[in-house]
Amino acid sequence: MTVVREPHLYVGGQWIAGGGTDCEVENPATEELAGAVAQASPAVVNLAVASANAAFDGWATTPVAERAAALRRLHDVITQRADRFAELITLEQGSPPPVARKLHVDTPLAVLAQTAGALEEFPFRSQLGNSVILREPVGVVAAITPWNLPLHQIVVKVVPALAAGCTVVLKPAALTPLTAFELMRLRSRGVPGRRDQPGHRQRRRRR
Repeated sequence: MTVVREPHLYVGGQWIAGGGTDCEVENPATEELAGAVAQASPAVVNLAVASANAAFDGWATTPVAERAAALRRLHDVITQRADRFAELITLEQGSPPPVARKLHVDTPLAVLAQTAGALEEFPFRSQLGNSVILREPVGVVAAITPWNLPLHQIVVKVVPALAAGCTVVLKPAALTPLTAFELMRLRSRGVPGRRDQPGHRQRRRRR
């Protein structure tokens, strides 16, 4: 079995050394080594936050139509790589291939499409009596995801934040990080804004 190795983290639009020790990923079906990914040192975590903060103003002021279009491009490129995402989820999370594709990939794709549609109709500015209500992005979002739904949990946390105009630092579960690394590779093919993955500080046992 080929071991998936990810020696770098995606921070500020670049792949850089994480500065921490590698995190080993176990295939739960065989208990064999499935992958090894870089982890972030505290300095790289700080760099990821600073990078996301620097990108915030530009993304927050991006017109809603452009943000929705970017999310739809993300949907398209994930769709193109759907089989690869399903393979990785089977490898690191243990779901049978049909479940990995239908539940773990097709479902978040549906959520992504629905979020893009809702964004186009969302009332960021409305009026209540004599008052004007503005709904604005708050800043950098730290998205920490669990192991059991590797792609879905990323989508339901990161995509609404991006839709709202926030930038994101993503920290996937140490048990199932391979899906997140694959997602970062789509950055050059439609992933909106800057999304930084600082890696993992520790590995926890699956429960």
